[in-house]
Amino acid sequence: MIKKILSLISFIVLLLFSVSFAVSNYQTDLTLGLFPLPGPGWTLPAYIWLFAVFLIGLLAGVIVSWMSGLKKRHKVHEANNRALVAEKELQRQTALEPVDENHELNRALAKLP
Repeated sequence: MIKKILSLISFIVLLLFSVSFAVSNYQTDLTLGLFPLPGPGWTLPAYIWLFAVFLIGLLAGVIVSWMSGLKKRHKVHEANNRALVAEKELQRQTALEPVDENHELNRALAKLP
């Protein structure tokens, strides 16, 4: 619960920072040039570069989070498979055992002299 509240607060702070940065720098252009590659580069407003960096960071975080859960999801899947196999084996064994439907009647007859 506390983790969710802290995440929400940090999201709101980043959102406010991003919006204020975008509003104050909407006319500022930045050029991104990749040094070893030829060409003039890309010139876009500063807030677009900021949002692009945030988006790349968000996607990287989602991918890392998803990949870190792969092992756990695999273990859960294997445990579910083992449980299903055990349940089927139990059903098979109980189906093979003879069921005495007259158990109460047999007990009553055994008590008679």
